[in-house]
Amino acid sequence: MSIQVPISPCPDCGASLDAVSYLWNEAHPNPGDYSVCAYCGQLLRFVTDLMVEAATPSEVSEDSGLTEEQASALLSARRVVLRRRPK
Repeated sequence: MSIQVPISPCPDCGASLDAVSYLWNEAHPNPGDYSVCAYCGQLLRFVTDLMVEAATPSEVSEDSGLTEEQASALLSARRVVLRRRPK
């Protein structure tokens, strides 16, 4: 299931991002939550007004407030996107 969010460009590839799919709950994203660009695999963090900014793997693993299982699921989703990207 996807949830509509305000259009925000991916800080890496510039894709217009307007929806999110959830990995572990059906809640609407909040500032501070993490996601992955489905086009390029960039880790993203929602900020004010649900715009996105770039995040790093270390932020997701260490500083995010995510459980270990959630951080692992997010990083796994990123790996899936990166594997399917054209080289």
